[in-house]
Amino acid sequence: AALAGFKPTADPKWDGVDLTELLTNHTPPATRPLYAVAPQWQARSVRLGDWKLIVGGSKNSNNNELYNLASDPQESNNLAEAEPARLQTLLKVMADISRADKDSVVVE
Repeated sequence: AALAGFKPTADPKWDGVDLTELLTNHTPPATRPLYAVAPQWQARSVRLGDWKLIVGGSKNSNNNELYNLASDPQESNNLAEAEPARLQTLLKVMADISRADKDSVVVE
């Protein structure tokens, strides 16, 4: 949208980033958390760098899965118990992001 010169008249609450610098100067964008929610909050996930947290069940579930995707791209070794500090960090990142879960939901 930025490359095309589009300027919205209201805040569309996009969750993407402007890739102009990547496309024109080959400068990668800053690392940012990637957050996803399954239909009806059956599961949520957040990825930050090499780490991915999956929280299954309801929005308040304690079913946590934590993976280091650099060393375990198949997500076969759940590190939630072995990495409690990292788990807490990613749970906080998820909680901060999820406050805006319904901000960009299209309602007709």
